Amino acid sequence: MQEGENMEEMFVPFQGIKNDLRGRLTCYKQDWTGGFRAGFRILAPTTYIFFASAIPVISFGEQLDRNTGNFYIDVFSFKRL
Repeated sequence: MQEGENMEEMFVPFQGIKNDLRGRLTCYKQDWTGGFRAGFRILAPTTYIFFASAIPVISFGEQLDRNTGNFYIDVFSFKRL
């Protein structure tokens, strides 16, 4: 430690992340509880996003499967979702 430097000025790994999480914890809790209270209102958008992401994976995975001689299959595609 150099002269004139006190303990508060020392670098502490991940301290900024800890402080940020501590400060936003109430917001995160409110987000999760609000999401669970939304019930069926959240079901339609969630389903839409899932299928909007999954359909291209299935389509292009099938094409790659044919083009690579069954080397690349859809299961590998879903691992990347």
